[in-house]
Amino acid sequence: MRKVKFSKTLANEQELFHGGKLIDTKENNKLTLSFPLSTTFDPVIANIEAIHKDKAYDKGELNISIITNKNSKAKCFPFRHKGTSFGHEKEVLISSGAELVVKEKKKISETTVYKHENGKDIKKVVPVYITKIVYTYNNIIYR
Repeated sequence: MRKVKFSKTLANEQELFHGGKLIDTKENNKLTLSFPLSTTFDPVIANIEAIHKDKAYDKGELNISIITNKNSKAKCFPFRHKGTSFGHEKEVLISSGAELVVKEKKKISETTVYKHENGKDIKKVVPVYITKIVYTYNNIIYR
């Protein structure tokens, strides 16, 4: 595994998106990342990621997190957009050590999701949620 150097700081109040249920989404629940978190500048990509590999089907909900940076020292690693095979994802890794706090979870609709299992396509209707999360950085030293 290649070590990533987190040398960029994220703009205060910058919003990023993550597709898939990240943490228990009850208000004020906290998670300190012990691993880098993949996010995107693009909510459409987050929606695709929420469905990818049966995430929404298996979790029983489609969840898009809006993660807002609340600390000007937040570390991140934005990937190049041009000249890479995944540049369209507009990916930004948030560094480990970041603290995420759920502020709000709101159901906005329902949708049908699919899973291919035992040679059959199965489907079910799941709720679609937008979860608002704030992100702070806990002054961890990276080497």
